[in-house]
Amino acid sequence: MKQYEFHNLDINERGDPSFLPPEALYIIQENGVGTPIEDLIDGYQTLNVSGRELVGYSLKTEDVTGSDGAMFLSANYPTREIEVTYFLQAKTDEEFRAKYQLLNYYLSGKQFKFYFYDDTQYFWTGTVTAADKPDPGLNQAKSTFTITCSNPFKRLIEPVTYKGTGSVRIAEPVYYGTAPDLIQIALASSASAISVTNSRQTISLTGTFVAGDVVKIEPSTDEEQQSMIYLNDKQALNLLDLTSDFENFAVKQGDVVTVTPSADLMLKLRRREL
Repeated sequence: MKQYEFHNLDINERGDPSFLPPEALYIIQENGVGTPIEDLIDGYQTLNVSGRELVGYSLKTEDVTGSDGAMFLSANYPTREIEVTYFLQAKTDEEFRAKYQLLNYYLSGKQFKFYFYDDTQYFWTGTVTAADKPDPGLNQAKSTFTITCSNPFKRLIEPVTYKGTGSVRIAEPVYYGTAPDLIQIALASSASAISVTNSRQTISLTGTFVAGDVVKIEPSTDEEQQSMIYLNDKQALNLLDLTSDFENFAVKQGDVVTVTPSADLMLKLRRREL
């Protein structure tokens, strides 16, 4: 496939099939592999991307009679909108329509994962919510589409693994509290209760455990995937104490995650960033 480099709307044929624009958008397929749209649709070219920079809080306030300003109630990060500007060209009307059919298909996931060529360590999750209309009567288009990320954070694609006996310390720069993908406990002795804590939140399990048992705790922040607990690879959500901080357990840089009774502990973490 022949690639092009764009300066404004001037096309400079490079003749290098390995070329990709710095902000090329990769769509993560069901097999977990990311592919740039340039490799999926011949004649497609990412021009630029905006919306990945600073994001401000959305404030909730209340007016107070007789006072200047307003009373602060809360502040939360809003959704993030990433706008992709692209160029698409074809030789015939039929080919032009076919390429837009493909573009619609590849961007049709209601919650799809994607990343960019200049930031390959992190992925976003979003939905295409807007698209500009290209100029009519041409077999080429310079236009934009907008991906709305209901969660404004991006996350590491590959998890970082921590291992220890009794405890592990989070050393990487996890500035925003992040739920682990996996907490695995390999017991060295029998027990009737297991607890995992980061000093702020605790996950408690009650049951009959023997030496050699392996407990896997998988908190999920994905709306389409349920959080789960496994005992020796069998679902065991019934072991969870109702008072546990299972759904909001999160760690930050410097946290020491401790398991009681002492056991081999493994934690997999994909930190999130704005």
